[in-house]
Amino acid sequence: MVQTQHFTTSDGAVLGYRIHAPLSSSSSSSSAVPLVLINGLSAVMEHWSPLVESLAESRKVLIFDHRGIGASTVPDDWDHDLTIESMGLDLVALLASIGWTKVDLLGFSMGGHITQALISIEEGKKTSGGGVEVRGVEIRKAVLTATMTKLPHGDADLQAIQNAAAKIKGKQERDLYITTEMMRLQYHADALRPGTELYKKFEDRIQVSLGTRQPAEIIASQFFAIQGCDVRKQLHRIPSTLPVLVIHGHRDRMVSYSESDYIVKGIPHARRFVPPQGSEFAHFWYDYFDTRTWSRAITSFLDDDNDAASRARL
Repeated sequence: MVQTQHFTTSDGAVLGYRIHAPLSSSSSSSSAVPLVLINGLSAVMEHWSPLVESLAESRKVLIFDHRGIGASTVPDDWDHDLTIESMGLDLVALLASIGWTKVDLLGFSMGGHITQALISIEEGKKTSGGGVEVRGVEIRKAVLTATMTKLPHGDADLQAIQNAAAKIKGKQERDLYITTEMMRLQYHADALRPGTELYKKFEDRIQVSLGTRQPAEIIASQFFAIQGCDVRKQLHRIPSTLPVLVIHGHRDRMVSYSESDYIVKGIPHARRFVPPQGSEFAHFWYDYFDTRTWSRAITSFLDDDNDAASRARL
């Protein structure tokens, strides 16, 4: 079990984080730029398993909980003024505190939205290595997964879930219903057949969500942060020397695949990765296929000095 550590922000929020590292040290893993995984809406560190363990075979990988959720807290007097940019700057402050001055970022869903905001932030400065420096931390490469530039379209009927949940009297039963239905939306219906490996992952994800701290008011604040941020007008600030890889499945119900078109249009040098198994996967992308399919592709992109993204299949 990797130990959870804590960092206190300037306004009193406490961010829980964990650093996964290769079990055996080698020259390649020691010299590899650390990778940071950025959670999506309502997600917590536990949701990154088993991808984080696979990625950590070749480099240090940091995962963390956004303020107010999971292992992270907020002060009693916090005003819930949350933005996509402020969540990114929470991370930058955390990285600076542990002395990580150069990193790669992988953002999932809202985390990808945050990643785009950071690498296109107005105060960002292009580094000699081609990345973007934000408050002393250089972002070298970015992986954007199942994400968007603005409040996304999808085929999920969240209001119907809320309406059905309101008719359930017991809190425990109501929480189970909401968690199950929200998790169901992370996959496409054709794939969720009882007895399959993917269905077992789906059931495991439900238990993780039920067993971790995910306050409704924090999730609402995260949603409003997404709603209030459209990064399309600032993507031109991302230098072409900062490689960007895009992963998005055609069966995504939470963030329509078409939302990624805004990304590749706004970041012309961004490239899509499609696994050999094809693009018929949904929002919880790394639960599809074998975990190493994803970790190998991401590791190759991060390790390739000649920009592996340019060779990723379109």
